[in-house]
Formats: sequence, C-alpha cells, structure tokens
Amino acid sequence: MIVFGIVMTIGFRNDICTQLWQILKLTKQSIWISVQTCCILPILLSVLLVKMFGVYGIIIAILISNILSGFTILIISCIKNNKMPKDAFEYLLLNQRIKDVPGISRTIYTIDDAINSSKDLQAFCEAQNIDKRTSYYISLCLEEMAVNVIEHGFTKMKDASNGAIDMFAYVDDGQVTLRIRDNSVAFDPNERFKILMDDEDITKHIGIKMVKKLQKEMKYQSLISKNVLIIKI
Repeated sequence: MIVFGIVMTIGFRNDICTQLWQILKLTKQSIWISVQTCCILPILLSVLLVKMFGVYGIIIAILISNILSGFTILIISCIKNNKMPKDAFEYLLLNQRIKDVPGISRTIYTIDDAINSSKDLQAFCEAQNIDKRTSYYISLCLEEMAVNVIEHGFTKMKDASNGAIDMFAYVDDGQVTLRIRDNSVAFDPNERFKILMDDEDITKHIGIKMVKKLQKEMKYQSLISKNVLIIKI
C-alpha cells in the first residue's frame, strides 16, 4: 500500500505538470513526458521486471517510470530556467512567460492595485484585437477575484501584509489565457463560482459570471501553499 501511495503521488505530480505545460504552450515537452510516463518506460521496464518480480514488477515499473519522468521534468526545467529550479513554481515552469506571444503581468497587494491591474488588462486585451465586450469582462473578472482574495483570503492569513496576487495573461491566436496565483488560504474558485452563479442579483459579480460562461477551459491547483487558477477564453 505504501508503494502504491508513492506511485499515485508521483504520478499525480507528473500529470499536473503535463496539464499545466499544455496550457503554457509547452506542447512538445508535455507530449514527451506523457508518452515517456505512460508508454515507453512502463512497457520497457515491465518486460524486464516481470521476469524477476512477477506481477509486482508492473507496479515497480510504474514507480520507476514516474521517478524517471520526474527527473526528465527537472532537466527540462533547468534548461528553461537556465538554472536549477529553486521551488515548485520554477520546477513546473509557472514562472515562464510565453515566448513569441504578447503578455502582461502584474502583482497585486491592495484593492487599488486590483483596480489598476484590471484597467491595464482591459487595455492590453483591446490592443491585441480582443473585442471590447470580452476585454471588459475579463478585466472585471480579474478585479472581482482579486478583491475577493484580498478581503476574504488575506484576512485569514497570519500576516495579511504578506499577501500577494500574481496575474499573468497572454493572447495567442485570438485566445486569452489568464493565470491568477495567490498565497492566501487554499480554496477552489470553482466552488466559489457555483455560489456566485446562483446569486439572483444580476448586478453583482458580473465579470466572474460572464467569464464563467465564456471560458473554454478552467483549471485550478493548490500547489505549495499557493492557489493557481488558469482560465482560457
């Protein structure tokens, strides 16, 4: 059972990595990790280990495959960062800007920061030929979510002054990808969205409600005491 738990934990980490890399346009790396983890290594190692350990050889093969894939991810991270990653975010390349596509990043500490970042995001989207309606809803969504984190997330931290929200957005082929990362208490925004969508007051949470309807993909992960939400519109 312990070995099974280790296999599942490492495999889950690698799965998170490949999903995030797909969103970050690291397609080749994501495909290689997936093929290596799910096909090449398990098959080759199983052929060798089943002869020695029987059916348990398959479990051992999967464990070794996930470990080796973890080392592959580390090597890719070192190459992309030009150094050894110092934390999980560098390891998963969440610190990387998307090359060859226009992007914008801001760090938000206060409600004023949230408002100003929202305006900057709207101007950026419009400059990239995203229609004004969509640009407005995306920026409003960022503002509403940031303010919600500041008012409800940071206040639950031991030291609210350490609270920070990192926003990064880019446009590729007419599609906007928005990444919001904060270090407040863990929460799944999808659950929050469900509550807000049920709010009968149509004048509240307009940005979040509209982005929820417009979004093509939404992923949330709680990684190393940080919330990471990625929305593709």
